[in-house]
Amino acid sequence: MKISRKTKHYVEDTLCYIALFLVLIFTIFPIVWMFLTSIKDEADILTIPPRIFFNPTLENYNFVFERSKFFRGLINSLIVVFSVIAITLPIAMLAAYSFARFNVGGGQIQFYILTVRMFPPIAAIVPFFIIFRNIGLLDNILALIILNTIFNLPFTVWLLYGFFKEIPQDLEEAAMTEG
Repeated sequence: MKISRKTKHYVEDTLCYIALFLVLIFTIFPIVWMFLTSIKDEADILTIPPRIFFNPTLENYNFVFERSKFFRGLINSLIVVFSVIAITLPIAMLAAYSFARFNVGGGQIQFYILTVRMFPPIAAIVPFFIIFRNIGLLDNILALIILNTIFNLPFTVWLLYGFFKEIPQDLEEAAMTEG
């Protein structure tokens, strides 16, 4: 007995939707579990087997926002992020533009930038630790800004290099001519 094309298409679609549903459950379950755990009290969290029905509480959120150093860490992270962006982006834009428009590095500049990017940061931890200890930057936010700038600059240059390479030179010349 031959299966019709319509039936075969219906079975394929059904199997595809089942697979998508399983991936969705697999992806969303940890997020739901974390949220439910965040509104349980300590006794409900540690109960084995886990309780399905419990009395929700916001005490954990109260602890995080009022009694922990959550906001201090958040502010430090924001300071580091915005400082690294403010330093990295202008330097990377200038470097990427010059690499894209002029023959710098014998035309192999992309390879050199990617080679620096392949260097494992873990291999540089001890030398950076010694340097920062000697100049007194341990436990200082400036050390984080310097390290993040050093490790993000090659990637940013490489990313912007591709962007500047895609802009036609004629468009740039027309913009210079016409103002």
